[in-house]
Amino acid sequence: MREFRFVYAFTLVALVAASLGACADSQVDKSATLQAAPTHSSFSGSYLAGRFAQRQQDWDMAQSYMNTVLSYDNANNEMMQRTFLLALGAGNFATAKDLGQKLTGAKKKDGTELALIFLSCDAISHNDFAGALTFLDKLPPEGFGQYTKPMLTAWTLMGQGDKAAALKLLSS
Repeated sequence: MREFRFVYAFTLVALVAASLGACADSQVDKSATLQAAPTHSSFSGSYLAGRFAQRQQDWDMAQSYMNTVLSYDNANNEMMQRTFLLALGAGNFATAKDLGQKLTGAKKKDGTELALIFLSCDAISHNDFAGALTFLDKLPPEGFGQYTKPMLTAWTLMGQGDKAAALKLLSS
């Protein structure tokens, strides 16, 4: 059973990595995308323009438009999740961090796994191991959490100097 879970996890990670690589390598004609976001736009216009930019794989512009949409409806958890993912895709990690913190602080916890993983990785990268553990404790044991939580927790334990606990966690 343990071998099946490992093969399943490895296959899942390989598929995600391959799909992300395919997205990054695809040649998209971005001449059809909008070049500059207007300074005044409506909720629906920004949403449609953001979706168009996303389909054209113009992550910067899509994230810009979705930020505008979010300014109209900042309590919309689904829109916040979309904008968070677009910020990650655009490489705008400061915005992704802000949105991730809002997502994980929201009452509704659905769809926060990627935000928790991102925030814990960000904390680890800044040697904030206690902060990383706080985010990892919130990560559910199912979904992405079943594969990433043990590995990230082990990294955090290693960062805190507890090599024995990290190895024990990975061997179980």
